[in-house]
Amino acid sequence: MFVAGADHLSEARCHVEEAQRIVWEQKGRIIRLRASGLDTRDAERTLRLFEANLQTFREYKHALECDRLIAAE
Repeated sequence: MFVAGADHLSEARCHVEEAQRIVWEQKGRIIRLRASGLDTRDAERTLRLFEANLQTFREYKHALECDRLIAAE
């Protein structure tokens, strides 16, 4: 499905918000695992993947914002 202009940027913003929520939840899981004395290695590896996805979403959103500014000139 093609999403144009502002809709595409709006969708990118939603992806960033969702990815941030996922990262926060994973950090909470790690805290709970650690507090229970359980191994956190897998959870920490998963967190790094979630953080990488968040960074990708942020970069894409930034690129869309830059494109929007350039188009407005």
